[in-house]
Amino acid sequence: MNKNNPANQLIKEIASISKDAQKSLALRNSLEEKLKKLQKLGVVYGSLYKREEKYVYLLHRSKVGEKRRREYLGVDEKVIAHYEACIERSKEYDDVQKSLNLLDSRLQSALHYLKLARFTA
Repeated sequence: MNKNNPANQLIKEIASISKDAQKSLALRNSLEEKLKKLQKLGVVYGSLYKREEKYVYLLHRSKVGEKRRREYLGVDEKVIAHYEACIERSKEYDDVQKSLNLLDSRLQSALHYLKLARFTA
């Protein structure tokens, strides 16, 4: 049996691709779980604004055609800390979502090329 035989090399590469696909699946599941966890904890898109160095407002992201919504939070430190954490989680949520989108894109490309190779062989 010749190790340089293209068929043998193909079989080895397919086994390697299968292992990589299993790792990608595990990573994808992990990223989805992380997104669910962050959502459950609370994700808020916006920023905090202090008025008179005392009164805190949450400024929500603006939507097309609408004014930016402002929500009064008051002076309670626990409430303010909760919203600060929610805003930080939104940044982490976006980063995890970008990673998931990139992984999906790479997997879709790999699948596309595998299908092309299969039908041209």
